[in-house]
Amino acid sequence: MDVKNIIKKSINYMGYDINKIAKKRNLKDFKCLTDYSNVIYSTKENFFLVDVDISCNQIGFMFGKEEWHPFTKAVQEIIKRENVIYKDSILKKFYDSYQPASLYELFFSKMANGLDSYEVDYLKSISKLSLTLPWFYEKKEIVSGEKGLCSSHGWQGCGPVSDEKGLLELNRLKVVYNSISKKGYKSKHSDEINGYFLKNEDVYRFIVLGGNHRVPVLSAMGYEYIPVKFRSNYPRVIDIKNVKEWPHVKSGEMSENIAREIFMTFFNSEKKKLVQQLGIVEAICYEGK
Repeated sequence: MDVKNIIKKSINYMGYDINKIAKKRNLKDFKCLTDYSNVIYSTKENFFLVDVDISCNQIGFMFGKEEWHPFTKAVQEIIKRENVIYKDSILKKFYDSYQPASLYELFFSKMANGLDSYEVDYLKSISKLSLTLPWFYEKKEIVSGEKGLCSSHGWQGCGPVSDEKGLLELNRLKVVYNSISKKGYKSKHSDEINGYFLKNEDVYRFIVLGGNHRVPVLSAMGYEYIPVKFRSNYPRVIDIKNVKEWPHVKSGEMSENIAREIFMTFFNSEKKKLVQQLGIVEAICYEGK
């Protein structure tokens, strides 16, 4: 067996398709999976495509064009107005308008009809800085310093943020957009967009953990699918049917109803309702690629 075949066999053994890797820059040459169960339960570390319309960040802002994500809207604005400055941007309007203080405000719009008053009070008692997801054991500290800015400048997912932080995020989006628009999307298995699935019967959401600037750029540019892999040391799927076994429910710290309601915010356009209530004007601009 020659060296070329040995390399190809080794890559295939690890779960990668050498033909797909060779073509991965041309994302639209691939078809998105219609049944994610095969890749979820595969024993291989798969590289696969996910429909951008089912992709969202870890607090439920959807990247798809029919939904609402501040970064996707910011990139649409960049496409429309290349020289947009932060103080006049939709991103600043988002950060100035959406400033949740508690876990309740982080996940829900003003009316959460599925929660009892004591459940609302419980969620309001938990700081948004502790991102408590009922299906994970740990509470994640969501605000940390990066790119030379300390944590006091805020978090990219919501306001308040300093103007320096807001400008940093806008500039990061500009850099990624300019790179992809000029060179195409170059994915690397060592730094792939990654995350895990939520499953509600036959409906899925892909929670993006790594790639929260690349995904909105691809979405705003009109890409229908994004190349992803599963995040190491995370479950591949969180299924609502197992809600009773989720750590914060099983421990009694959180009611099953609260856990279900948080989970369902990822499926019921809760964040789109929220920005409509906040009166944030959408920047509609799609690049036909």
